[in-house]
Amino acid sequence: MLKPRLGSYFFTEYLTAPGEKWAASTPVDSRNYILLQDAKLRKFDPEKDYLWSIPTSEITINPKIEQNPKW
Repeated sequence: MLKPRLGSYFFTEYLTAPGEKWAASTPVDSRNYILLQDAKLRKFDPEKDYLWSIPTSEITINPKIEQNPKW
Protein backbone atom coordinates (compact mmCIF):
# COMPACT_ATOMS: atom_id res chain seq x y z
CA MET A 1 0.00 0.00 0.00
CA LEU A 2 1.28 3.45 -0.90
CA LYS A 3 1.49 6.02 1.86
CA PRO A 4 -1.42 8.52 1.57
CA ARG A 5 -0.37 12.15 1.20
CA LEU A 6 -1.89 15.62 1.11
CA GLY A 7 0.50 18.41 0.27
CA SER A 8 3.28 18.44 2.83
CA TYR A 9 1.02 17.79 5.83
CA PHE A 10 1.21 14.72 8.02
CA PHE A 11 -2.09 13.64 9.56
CA THR A 12 -1.27 11.54 12.60
CA GLU A 13 -4.95 10.79 13.28
CA TYR A 14 -4.87 8.42 10.30
CA LEU A 15 -2.13 6.27 11.82
CA THR A 16 -3.02 3.06 13.65
CA ALA A 17 -0.52 3.77 16.45
CA PRO A 18 2.54 6.01 16.90
CA GLY A 19 5.28 4.90 14.50
CA GLU A 20 3.06 2.46 12.59
CA LYS A 21 1.81 2.53 8.99
CA TRP A 22 -1.40 4.18 7.83
CA ALA A 23 -4.67 2.54 8.85
CA ALA A 24 -6.27 0.47 6.07
CA SER A 25 -9.47 2.51 6.58
CA THR A 26 -7.76 5.84 5.73
CA PRO A 27 -9.91 7.41 2.96
CA VAL A 28 -7.84 8.16 -0.17
CA ASP A 29 -8.67 9.12 -3.77
CA SER A 30 -7.39 7.57 -7.00
CA ARG A 31 -4.10 9.53 -6.70
CA ASN A 32 -3.57 8.29 -3.12
CA TYR A 33 -4.37 11.67 -1.55
CA ILE A 34 -6.16 11.66 1.81
CA LEU A 35 -9.81 12.68 1.56
CA LEU A 36 -10.65 14.97 4.44
CA GLN A 37 -14.14 15.65 3.10
CA ASP A 38 -15.83 14.00 0.14
CA ALA A 39 -16.60 16.49 -2.66
CA LYS A 40 -20.28 15.56 -2.75
CA LEU A 41 -20.63 16.84 0.84
CA ARG A 42 -19.36 20.33 -0.09
CA LYS A 43 -21.60 23.14 -1.34
CA PHE A 44 -20.53 26.23 -3.27
CA ASP A 45 -22.58 29.43 -2.99
CA PRO A 46 -21.41 31.76 -5.80
CA GLU A 47 -22.99 34.77 -4.06
CA LYS A 48 -20.79 34.22 -1.00
CA ASP A 49 -17.89 31.88 -1.65
CA TYR A 50 -15.80 33.98 -4.02
CA LEU A 51 -14.94 36.33 -1.13
CA TRP A 52 -13.94 35.66 2.45
CA SER A 53 -15.39 37.55 5.35
CA ILE A 54 -13.53 40.63 6.54
CA PRO A 55 -12.53 40.40 10.22
CA THR A 56 -14.62 42.70 12.41
CA SER A 57 -11.39 44.04 13.91
CA GLU A 58 -10.49 45.43 10.46
CA ILE A 59 -13.92 46.96 10.00
CA THR A 60 -13.60 48.58 13.44
CA ILE A 61 -10.26 50.15 12.47
CA ASN A 62 -11.63 51.56 9.21
CA PRO A 63 -15.41 52.21 9.24
CA LYS A 64 -15.37 52.83 5.46
CA ILE A 65 -14.84 49.09 4.98
CA GLU A 66 -18.06 47.13 4.57
CA GLN A 67 -18.46 43.42 5.13
CA ASN A 68 -18.49 41.29 1.99
CA PRO A 69 -21.95 40.24 0.75
CA LYS A 70 -23.66 37.32 2.50
CA TRP A 71 -21.22 37.47 5.44
